[in-house]
Amino acid sequence: MRNYPDAYFFSKTITVLGADGAIAGSGNAESGRPDVQFLPEGGQLVEGIESRVAFKAVNTSGLGMSIEGFVLSSKKDTLVGFNSVHLGMGYFTFTPEAGETYTAFVKFSDSTTLPYLLPAAQAQGVVMQVDNLSHKDNMKIYVRHNKIGSEATAKLTLLTQTRGQIIHVVSIPLAKKSSLIQLPRNTFPEGVSQLTLFDETQRPVSERLIFINKNEQISIALASNKKIYKNREKLDLTITATNAQGKPVAANLSLAAVDARLAPEIDSNSATIVSHLLLSSDLTGTIERPSYYFDPAQPNRWTQLDLLLMTQGWHRFAWSDVLAGTIPPITHSVERGLSLTGKVVRLNQKDIGGKVKLTFLLAKRDSTRDFLMGDTDESGNFGAYDLDFTDTTTVMIQGIKGKANRSLAISLDQLLMPTVTLAKVPYNPLEFRRDELAEFIRRTKEYQEIERQIQRNGEVLLQAVTVKAKKYQERDSRVIYGTPDASVKFDQRNTSGRQTILDVIQGQIAGSRSLVMGLMHACRSGGG
Repeated sequence: MRNYPDAYFFSKTITVLGADGAIAGSGNAESGRPDVQFLPEGGQLVEGIESRVAFKAVNTSGLGMSIEGFVLSSKKDTLVGFNSVHLGMGYFTFTPEAGETYTAFVKFSDSTTLPYLLPAAQAQGVVMQVDNLSHKDNMKIYVRHNKIGSEATAKLTLLTQTRGQIIHVVSIPLAKKSSLIQLPRNTFPEGVSQLTLFDETQRPVSERLIFINKNEQISIALASNKKIYKNREKLDLTITATNAQGKPVAANLSLAAVDARLAPEIDSNSATIVSHLLLSSDLTGTIERPSYYFDPAQPNRWTQLDLLLMTQGWHRFAWSDVLAGTIPPITHSVERGLSLTGKVVRLNQKDIGGKVKLTFLLAKRDSTRDFLMGDTDESGNFGAYDLDFTDTTTVMIQGIKGKANRSLAISLDQLLMPTVTLAKVPYNPLEFRRDELAEFIRRTKEYQEIERQIQRNGEVLLQAVTVKAKKYQERDSRVIYGTPDASVKFDQRNTSGRQTILDVIQGQIAGSRSLVMGLMHACRSGGG
């Protein structure tokens, strides 16, 4: 991760709420010009070639806003009208002409109208248009160009990839002004795929992101053995995992049980593991309502997701760097565990002048100890790699230099601190009920106070303890004997042929035979 820019880091938007439930530090959004972007499909407009232009409008809070409008040429001719269909996104189609410039006039919900200049069209170039929705099995890729003077054998190259894995490489003869490429959708893995078109000089000239839905997500169902439970009563859950066809499938799952009263209601459109792995990780910026595109209850979600990829799609690296071989070298190796690195110097911060023997003591919370020994390099640098410990662990490092065991200063390298981005208003505001938030805050304060009291008293919070015991039986005061060790029920089967009580219990209770023989001997002795 540290080998690449911050765009590769995992990011999470954190919403901070005040005690009254208001979003801390949000205030009123500053008034200003809404941001409306017009983005030609594939990256560019070309004179004389029909193109699709996607657009996205967001307000000063970063949220999509509904718009409508029209495109006007420099001759004041109205070419096409448009309106947004989902979260400020939509598209229109038109053919730019040579020597013309175009302006979109956008009307907002408050009836104000503002002009926005469209990107300038190139005199010569290539346009790529992708249809990933109309055919159930194949995606259609239309490639058109108006290049002149190229060699008859020159070719364009279409490369498709998914998360760094090349799926297809297709050659397109430049002699044809228009080409249709059909690619089977089942050859792509699920998620976002990248389509890049290279010209005859292997220079990238057009790019588009698409989403492949293979319906490979599993459905998890939970069924409890009862509807109502008592406090601390055992709960039996039946977990069922099925595929899209309803057939059971194997799955590795994790389960977390939380008190519903200790958390606000979950926003159904917020980010999930699925939306992050299949969508958000391949796009730049914050996605508004990412889980919306994976909700089966939304019938138009695939069309709207295609709009999102036309407006917010991007690629993780620059093709020019790849082709030129200027990608930065890997400076940090893959870590298979935790690492402790640092440097040993003298107390005056000067170089120690040679190797230092180091001893590491790792004291874990379960009272186990790990000892590591090694040497620094000549400059005093050291590193302990692939360490495996969990929870709180105390690490003690001792250095020895020479016979005099001079005093040393040991410092650890600081952990990577990524840049924190502060937003005036969260892109995806947290949805919650005021009464639930108040209950959540009250209970959280109670638990925090309990934990603080435990720490002040020096108490140790034990894990769950199971106590097994028999239910206490009240002794009947009318009975002259105590609780018996064993009992025998007299019936016709065990009393038949027996002359005395001793004959019945003999053999029925452990040790009764010797007891009976002793009693019989005592009776005979007394009778003699």
